[in-house]
Amino acid sequence: MYKFFLLVSMCCLMFVACGSDTEPPTVEMYYPHDGDTVWATVYITAKALDNDTIQYVEFFINDSLVGDDEIIVQDSLFQWMWMTYSTGDTTYKSLHAIAYDGNENSTTSNTITVYVDNEGHPPGGD
Repeated sequence: MYKFFLLVSMCCLMFVACGSDTEPPTVEMYYPHDGDTVWATVYITAKALDNDTIQYVEFFINDSLVGDDEIIVQDSLFQWMWMTYSTGDTTYKSLHAIAYDGNENSTTSNTITVYVDNEGHPPGGD
């Protein structure tokens, strides 16, 4: 009977340890900064941390999903390349990200607003 109780206890501990991550990740917009003017190609960057692992980060422009990243660029930074010419010119855009951990817990970042101004900036940047 003792062996049975010990086996059941160990199974319960393994179950609790393996599948009970309910802590969501943290995520914040890292670049560009709120109020920046952007043009040409911009790497939208978010910093995401978790008590375990980050699976991926989704990027949004004006609440529309535009891309995601599963690979850490460096120091918990995830990024997506934005070709600003494709989203209109001389206009404001809101950007945010959502980070997901290995258990599909998620957190939405702060929202920043940038001004897109490709007029006066030739393709390829200036």
